[in-house]
Amino acid sequence: MFAKRLDEIMNIAGVSNSTTGRATAISGAHIGRLRNGTRPLPKEHDFLTPLCEYLARHITKDYQLTALVNLTGMNEDSAGDSQKTALYLENWLQEKPEDSAAGRFISGFSSYAAVSGAPSQSETLENEEKTDSESYYYGNEGKRRAVIRFFQAVLREKKPQTLLLYSDEPFAWLYEDVVFVRQWMKLFGTVLKKGNRVKIVHTVSRDMNEMMEGLIKWIPIYMTGAIEPYYYPRLRDGLFQRTMFIAPDTAAVTSTAVQQNTDRNLNSYVEDKNAVTALTVEFEQFLAQCRPLMRIFPLQKGREFIGEMNALAAAEGECIVSSDMPLLFSMPEALAREISEAFESPAFYDSWRESVLQFEHNINSRRITEIILSPATVLRHPDSLKLPMGSFLLAKDFQYTEAQYLSQIARLEELQEQFDNFTVIRKDKQPTNVLLYYKEYQGAVVAKTTIPSAAFTFSEQNMVVALGDYLKNEME
Repeated sequence: MFAKRLDEIMNIAGVSNSTTGRATAISGAHIGRLRNGTRPLPKEHDFLTPLCEYLARHITKDYQLTALVNLTGMNEDSAGDSQKTALYLENWLQEKPEDSAAGRFISGFSSYAAVSGAPSQSETLENEEKTDSESYYYGNEGKRRAVIRFFQAVLREKKPQTLLLYSDEPFAWLYEDVVFVRQWMKLFGTVLKKGNRVKIVHTVSRDMNEMMEGLIKWIPIYMTGAIEPYYYPRLRDGLFQRTMFIAPDTAAVTSTAVQQNTDRNLNSYVEDKNAVTALTVEFEQFLAQCRPLMRIFPLQKGREFIGEMNALAAAEGECIVSSDMPLLFSMPEALAREISEAFESPAFYDSWRESVLQFEHNINSRRITEIILSPATVLRHPDSLKLPMGSFLLAKDFQYTEAQYLSQIARLEELQEQFDNFTVIRKDKQPTNVLLYYKEYQGAVVAKTTIPSAAFTFSEQNMVVALGDYLKNEME
C-alpha cells in the first residue's frame, strides 16, 4: 500500500527518484525500491518527513492539487498549504487498509445493529423533563443545549414528521463532549423510534477522513432506514458555514460560522410558526440543488436492494467484490434449486438465475475480482457457513453443510479456470459479516450480511473511490 501510494503521489508531483533522493538525503535507488515495493517502509523512517515536505512543495499547480484531492481525499481548502499537505501525506502514506477511514467505516458497519422498536414511556418522559425558554445560545456548548431542546420538542409531538438537517460547520460541538455524544445518539434514536424520518444534507467537500468519521458515528441511525442522506455537488468557498435543524411542525435551530470559528457564534432556537415555515422553504430550495449521497435498504426493502445490485452489476466497469462466502453466481444450479424448494421461495431461484446471467454477460468484457475467506479458515468455524445476504434473498438462516459449501468452492474454481477476466483471491482474514461491491466509476455497495441485514449503495464519486481504494488494497 505504501509503495503504490508513494508512486502515485510522486507521479502527481512530477519528481524523479534521483531528485527526490537528493532532497531527502537517501539514494535515488532507495527511493526506487520503496516506490516499486521491493523494499518496505522501514520501522525507522526519519526520511519520511523531509520526503513529504519535498513532495508538497512540488504540488502547487491547479491540476496537481485537483489530482491530490481526488487521490487522497484531502480537504480542498487545505491542499494549497504545503505544510498541511506535508503532514497529511505523512499520515496517508503510512495508513494501513484497516486503519483508513473507509476501513474504519466498514469495520463499524459490520458491528452495529439497527435501532428498533417503539420508545418506552420512560424514554419519552425522561427526554421531556428539562426545557428552557431561551431563544439564543452561544458557542459549542450553547449549540448542544439548543439541539437537546430541539429533540425534546420533537418528542412532545404526537404526530411524526420529517426532520430537515444540514450543517457544514465543524463537528467539534458534537464530538468534543463524550457524554453529549451518548445523549445525542439516545435522543436521536428515540425520535426515530417514534416514527419520525430525516432528510439530511452532508458536506462532501470536507476532508474524506472527516466525512467517513462522521458516517461511522451515524451508522446506527442510518441502519434504521429512516434517513435520506443527500449532498451538494458543487464547490463552495467555505468562508461562511451554516447549520439548520428544522422540525417543520415544531421548531428550528440555526447558526452561522465564519472560517470554522464557532467559539462564540450565535445559535438561534425558533418556535414561531412563520419563522419555522420560512426556514423550511429555505431548506427545500437548497435540497432541490442536492443529490442522494447514498440509498439505504433495511431488510424490508430487500427486493428493491437486489434490483439496485442487478442494475449496478449491469453497468460498465471493472468489478471487485468482497465477502466471507462466495456470491450467488457461483452456486451450482442443483444447490440453488434445493434451497429454493426448502424455503418455498421461487424468488430465490430467480435471483440465482439473474446473477448467473449477469456474470455471463459481464465476464468476457470486464474484469471481475472476488475476495473471499480461504476455505480452510471458513471450515474451522462451521457457524460461518451462511449464505451472504440470505435474508435479502428470501432464504433467511440458510446454513451450508460442509459438502454444499465445498461444491460451490469447486464451481468457483471452475469459473476461474474458464475465464481469464475472473480472479478469486482467498484471504485468511477480512471484515466479517460484510459484503463490499465496487463497480469502477459507477457505484459501490456496503451490506451487512447477517441479521439485522441492511445495505448502503453509494454513487457520490469520492465515496466510491474511497471504497474502491480500500478493496484494491485488499487485493495486494
